[in-house]
Parts: sequence; structure tokens; C-alpha cells
Amino acid sequence: MYERRFYATSLRYARTTADAEDIVIQGFTKIFSNINSFKDGNFESWMRTIIVNEALSLYRKDQKQTWNNGAPPDEHIKSNDFNVLDTLGMGDLLLIIQDLPEGSRVVFNLFAIEGYGHKEIAEMLNINEGTSKSQYSRAKELLKNKLTPLES
Repeated sequence: MYERRFYATSLRYARTTADAEDIVIQGFTKIFSNINSFKDGNFESWMRTIIVNEALSLYRKDQKQTWNNGAPPDEHIKSNDFNVLDTLGMGDLLLIIQDLPEGSRVVFNLFAIEGYGHKEIAEMLNINEGTSKSQYSRAKELLKNKLTPLES
């Protein structure tokens, strides 16, 4: 029931489809292992938090190697084949977000989509709050640049 939804969430953070699949598998493993710890509240939100934390765990592991190692994104994810802004669907927007540099993409997802504040993001990623803000600003500018040509 939740696999596709959480796979889509994972794709926003992952560099490749294989990474997204790993995030979902690890996330569901943790969900099932810790299901007894769920108390009152929204079950889907609790599960999404676990999935996002798994994505961040993979990101931090990769970050230790380098902030952005320049590895090309999975060819199944990256696409610049967009013609008209009006025809963009959720899948198209996902592709554009995934094309962002890794640091900007992660901060954008956490701030704009997940709703975390820059202070929380800084703590999660072990970066300065100013770095979070600048990465978010960079992501917005890159997204604007990618979407603006589509309007003409």
C-alpha cells in the first residue's frame, strides 16, 4: 500500500533508482522491526520519517566520501526532455528535482517538501545553518533556471 509512495519519496533523495530501492528496503525493514514502538499519531507520517531518515543515512554515508563526487545520475532518472511547462506532471518535476546537485537536492527536499526548518536540517546533516540556507537558495535558483526556458 505504501511502497510506491515511499519509493517516490526515496527518489527525491537518491542519486540512482538502485539507491532509492535500497532506501525503501532498509526503511521497511526498520518499520517492521520497530512497529511495536509506534504509539498514537499518524502511522504514515511515522513511516515517512523512517524512510526520510534512511535516505539521509545514505546521503551522510556518501557525503563522507565527498559532498558531490560528480558521479552521473542514473540515466533512468535524469532527463532534460521537457517542452512545455503546462505539460509537466509529478514525474517530470521529480526528474528536475533529481537533477539538482546532491547537497542542494537534499536540503530542498527537507525544507520545501518535508517541512523541516534550516536549523533542524543543519543538525540532521551536520552542516551550518547558513549552509542549509545557501543550498536551499541555490536549489531554488537552479530550479527557476530549469523551469524558465520551458515557459517560452
